[in-house]
Amino acid sequence: MRILFITPRFPYPALKGDQLIVLNRLKGLGKDFKIVLLTFYEKESELQGLKELEKYCEQIIPVKLSRFRSNINILKGLFGNKLPLQVNYFTSSLFQQELHRVISTYDIDMVHAFTLRLGEHCKNLKIPVIYELIDSMQLNLENMVREEQFFKKWLYRIEEKRIKVYEKSLCKKEKYLTVVSKKDKEKIGSRHIQVIPNGVDLSLFKEADTYNNGEIIFSGNMGYLPNIHAVRWFVNECLPTIKQARPNVKFNIVGANPSSYIKSLHDGRTIFVSGFVESIKNELNRAQIAVAPMRSGSGMQNKIIEAMACGTPVVTTHNGLEGLFADPDEDILVADTPNTFSQAVIDLLSDNELYTKIATNSCSYVNKFHSWVGSNQMISDLYLDALSDKIRKESVLNK
Repeated sequence: MRILFITPRFPYPALKGDQLIVLNRLKGLGKDFKIVLLTFYEKESELQGLKELEKYCEQIIPVKLSRFRSNINILKGLFGNKLPLQVNYFTSSLFQQELHRVISTYDIDMVHAFTLRLGEHCKNLKIPVIYELIDSMQLNLENMVREEQFFKKWLYRIEEKRIKVYEKSLCKKEKYLTVVSKKDKEKIGSRHIQVIPNGVDLSLFKEADTYNNGEIIFSGNMGYLPNIHAVRWFVNECLPTIKQARPNVKFNIVGANPSSYIKSLHDGRTIFVSGFVESIKNELNRAQIAVAPMRSGSGMQNKIIEAMACGTPVVTTHNGLEGLFADPDEDILVADTPNTFSQAVIDLLSDNELYTKIATNSCSYVNKFHSWVGSNQMISDLYLDALSDKIRKESVLNK
């Protein structure tokens, strides 16, 4: 079977959640299926990752996405069509032409599309389309509207209304859809959606001895607004209380693309902004505790399951817990208010018995529920279902 992957972002290096999922789909599914990758890229430097992706793909077709043209598309969409702005952003006649050329040239059996941003490109295709939505963008935007102010709030409110209509319409028409959590499925409300949790590369993220150094870590793409919201809340509402109880505590913010606000937090004493690092595993292993005080966002937090795989205890909010099967107070600590969140961190820093229990249980949890092998097998089964339906329909038409 030959599958065409189409992605809105070049999937290597995997600096964002959707890129991480695509890369691990390629690694796992490329062993059993022939995969052709059609992907957007924005910078020529991204193409240095072609050699890595060629290990898993039969053919790779990168299409340049002009940021200037994409911004023009957004402006046209803002005052013209009613499509979501992020769908307008990825409008490209060249990508559309390549999509149809590749399908006919390579005898593609089905298309695997990542996120609804590429939904317009897949309209009216004659072969099955698997939509890996990852999360509900409607849910994501609801949280964004709540957290932002002024112009951004107005813009996100417009996008929220458009996404609500588009997401529900797409999921009503399409049959093969996946999200990472039950909450995302319930928000969209389509019976066709299958929940397929994210995985962790267990060969990279393994339980390790954690230094008793009082270091708290937050990891993730630091240009992503939900991560910025989380760090801002933690620094303003929790860190002063934690520092009062543990004066030597340090907070390390790790991840690519830190915003100007995130960079401004670095003081070289209590707060450190590390930016992009070659090995997030090393950073997670070195830290004593990981925090994920998510205030907005949707889907599943990779930062949480990566830290848990390292045996680094995590404190998160109920928002961050969404999509996980982890038991609060057994595998992970969960708190939503500044006082309870701060106290959970202090307890882990002070109580060795609690620390050891959460560290041990968190690693066991990830090994049980979040292997990429199991996640990719669910996608493989979906491929076979789609192919069976295709064969059945062709058989009926030929009678």
